[in-house]
Amino acid sequence: MKNKETAVERTKNILITLLVLCAIVLAGQTRLIPGFVPSDMAGNLFIALSGAGKVMPPGASPDESQTFPPAAYPLFSAVTSKNSGRCGVKYDGRILSEIYGRFSGSLAEALGSAGEPEQVSETEWKNALAETGIFFDYLYEQRLSVLAGWLGADMSSGAGEHFARRICLAEHADGVSLYYIRSGDGEVNRCATALALSSFRTRTEESLSVSGGAYFAFELGELFSLTDPYTLIPDFIPDVYELSSGNPLTSHVSDEKLLSLFELNSFIASPYVEAGGAVVYVEPGAVLRVYPNGRAVFRRNTVSAASEALSASEAVEAARAFIAAGIGAYCGAAEPILSGLSYSVENKTYTLTFEYVVNGIPVSVAGAEAAAEIIITNGTLTSATVFFREYRPGEKADILPYKQVAAIVREFGGGEPLLIYEDYGESVAVNRVIN
Repeated sequence: MKNKETAVERTKNILITLLVLCAIVLAGQTRLIPGFVPSDMAGNLFIALSGAGKVMPPGASPDESQTFPPAAYPLFSAVTSKNSGRCGVKYDGRILSEIYGRFSGSLAEALGSAGEPEQVSETEWKNALAETGIFFDYLYEQRLSVLAGWLGADMSSGAGEHFARRICLAEHADGVSLYYIRSGDGEVNRCATALALSSFRTRTEESLSVSGGAYFAFELGELFSLTDPYTLIPDFIPDVYELSSGNPLTSHVSDEKLLSLFELNSFIASPYVEAGGAVVYVEPGAVLRVYPNGRAVFRRNTVSAASEALSASEAVEAARAFIAAGIGAYCGAAEPILSGLSYSVENKTYTLTFEYVVNGIPVSVAGAEAAAEIIITNGTLTSATVFFREYRPGEKADILPYKQVAAIVREFGGGEPLLIYEDYGESVAVNRVIN
């Protein structure tokens, strides 16, 4: 009888052990246990969770990779017909979206078919702005190969390695050329493209009624002579609205949602409150600090040896998806867009920054160099500093006419005037700054 009971107990123990092992495996696969990653996913956890298109699940074909969603878009734009005039827009998200929708296909084809870049003079750049064409100003420098990827194109030209803020597609030599001001040295480059001139002309003519007229500062004479020459000056004042702001962490975001964003386990991460009011969550190898003003600072000090280095497009997509699930999900009328991208070969580290934009107007958060800074080391999210802010539009704001702004720019010795929102925490102001 005793031997029979012992056998039964052993059978129970074996079954319990098997159940525990199954639970551990399932928990690891669903990330209930931090640090446990199935071997075929090791090193790619951040990419898999964020949905970066070119890092595929085990067994998937490389041909199944997806086009990445855009992490940025132009904030200023102008359409020019050499014979019929120009329309332009800034600080109006709806019209910007319409113009970009009309010409994003042209931009994709131009980037995808671009030949090798050649340096041209600033005079040729100015001439291109006056030709039949489309001008895009992203405000923040973008890598051209990454921009092409957002539009579904693949760049083989050496121009893909360049960064640019201002881009122009313009009629040239019986075709359409791609022009851009290269970041860093200010060099103007031109690339031949395969865009069909006739259909491009038609599209520009049909788009002139989308918005009011516009000029570039260099076209407007003495008053604007100290204004950055490529500042777009519409001949109308846009509707700009005041903003109110808040911290969504106090109302919309639970602790569980916040911790899951940073892949922390709410059952394991042990919280405590620092003297300044920050709530700190600690897990083996990772720390998250959440401040009363909505600032969250995450650090991970371990990187899997099996992690894979990412392309620039993959790093941008990983960061974009992380931002979209985090501050982008709770920011109200705002949208975070990519404002910076750099790579350290020595450390295998990408550093990416994002800024809030409301209706085409950038937002500056007081005390922050950027709304978000993401660091990806060898394919793993190792650092994130993000500001959770929520913005709501209010009454129509009064803004100065462009001629008065140009006079102020002259008093300050020159520069580029920009309309921005400044978020001071308790209030948001509409201000002009001069870069």
